[in-house]
Amino acid sequence: MENTLKEIGHNRISNEEKKHIREFLLIHKFNTEELYEEMFDHLATAYEHEPNDEKDIVKHLNKFFYDNGLTAGLEKMRAQKSLAYSSTFKKLMWQELKSLFEWPLIVYTVLAFGSIILLQQLISYHFILFAVMVTSIVYTVIHYLEVNRKYAKSCKLANKPYSKCLKNETAFSWIILPLLSVNVFNMLSDQIHLIPATVHALITTLFILFLILCEIAAFKTSEKYNKLKPSIL
Repeated sequence: MENTLKEIGHNRISNEEKKHIREFLLIHKFNTEELYEEMFDHLATAYEHEPNDEKDIVKHLNKFFYDNGLTAGLEKMRAQKSLAYSSTFKKLMWQELKSLFEWPLIVYTVLAFGSIILLQQLISYHFILFAVMVTSIVYTVIHYLEVNRKYAKSCKLANKPYSKCLKNETAFSWIILPLLSVNVFNMLSDQIHLIPATVHALITTLFILFLILCEIAAFKTSEKYNKLKPSIL
């Protein structure tokens, strides 16, 4: 994670001027790695290119503030940028997910599907579903907290003003999708009682497999793709 925390250049501005930019960004909640790094670079570069006789970091930041619609405008900008980064990370996660259905990883996917089907012949699929979901949720939460802990520690050691990134938040949030899907399906099937046991077991197996694959894709996405700069705004 440390290699994501490179110090931005900008040697043509003083540490005091960098401090003003930093405080400005934190006040307006550009406090994740992607947003902070991009906006710091944008503000510092624009300031460096101002004529020397016009250089005043406070005036520069105030002009940016007013030109972009005051607090409401910056909130909208932050939301748009967050959405753009999150959309990019979602696409990368789906790429990782699709790779699990390509050779040679498809072999392991088929084996996992077969193993779950076999287990359902030996043990109640309700128990398998419960065990997999509990194990997956607990493991995911522990892994997510550990990733965030290490990331926050790296930021602190690198003297960065942020301790989180959109990459991790987006990747792990998508594990909720199969969890919700499998729960909704089982709640409906228990109420309707029209789905044959064999079909129910097969669909449940697919949901369980999808949950496991989403976890793998989320972990891989979080560990890769350190720096992204979508072209936005």
